[in-house]
Amino acid sequence: MIMRKINKDAKKEIILRKATQVFVRYGYKGASMEEIAKKVKIGKSTIYEYFKDKKELLIYTLKNIEREAYISIRKRLRRAQNPKEKFEMLLLPCRKRGNGWEKLLKIITKLSVEKPEKEIKQFLHRVYERWINLIETIYSEAVKNGILISVDKRNLSLAFAGLSQGFITDISSARNKEKIFNKWKNALSTLLYALRKKNPGISN
Repeated sequence: MIMRKINKDAKKEIILRKATQVFVRYGYKGASMEEIAKKVKIGKSTIYEYFKDKKELLIYTLKNIEREAYISIRKRLRRAQNPKEKFEMLLLPCRKRGNGWEKLLKIITKLSVEKPEKEIKQFLHRVYERWINLIETIYSEAVKNGILISVDKRNLSLAFAGLSQGFITDISSARNKEKIFNKWKNALSTLLYALRKKNPGISN
């Protein structure tokens, strides 16, 4: 009985992992249960033993990605040497390909343009607000430490988020990802440079 539950839990994790790949690539509307089943190498009907429909599978997938993403990003932020490094990790996540934070931002960006159903929209809004709060925290620390000037925190955080979403959209279809990364890194540096105080801890 215990072994059967372990096997069932393991299969559910595999389905979620493969579903993540499909949703990140195709979004909600473009993804199909057939494609997910094909990746898991099971029959489509088997997925319905774990999830009642595609919407429920997406919600579980998003929760899984979010949990993985915040564990990943918080560890990386603790290793950052300065606010610029933190903002790069948070807004331009492509250095470590396939990391949880990159997957979360990709799927948020893709789903946000699809006019999602109410339940999905509410979940995305909560994730987005959590992301904005993290941006605001890093910015507030930089202001407190005398590195950046103080401006409207909310509007600035939304501008940072917009920059990040532009980057995610741009890099998803780019052949030369290094070129795109450097382009948006320069854009971020320019924004941070405009906000710096005299004797700053941020430079281009």
